[in-house]
Amino acid sequence: MRKFRNQFQDLAMNIKFWWLWVAEILTDLAIDDVTQHWLTHTLLPVIYWHQQWQKTKNPKQREKYKQAWQRAVHALQTDAFSATLSESELERWLAWAEWMTRKFHRSSSAVEGRNGFLSQM
Repeated sequence: MRKFRNQFQDLAMNIKFWWLWVAEILTDLAIDDVTQHWLTHTLLPVIYWHQQWQKTKNPKQREKYKQAWQRAVHALQTDAFSATLSESELERWLAWAEWMTRKFHRSSSAVEGRNGFLSQM
């Protein structure tokens, strides 16, 4: 278990870096806090879970990703801020969210296992 626990920091680094990049881009675009929160907590999950649902071939994972996507879509549809956006603004942010989520790549378990094994050598 110690070998496995020792890999957490390295695995989490990729995720931390991606979130830092998202925050930096939004800061550079001078996006207000409310819009930033909506983008990161409401819109990005919709796009991310949809992409994961479409990509996976594993039926059990596929169903879980679909459920996560449906919850995220429901949150988007019921969010008060979403209703304030014009169609063109929503399209702009959808395109941005799709671009951002395509830049996030989770390591596959095979790669993680191989890299974990190699790091112990």
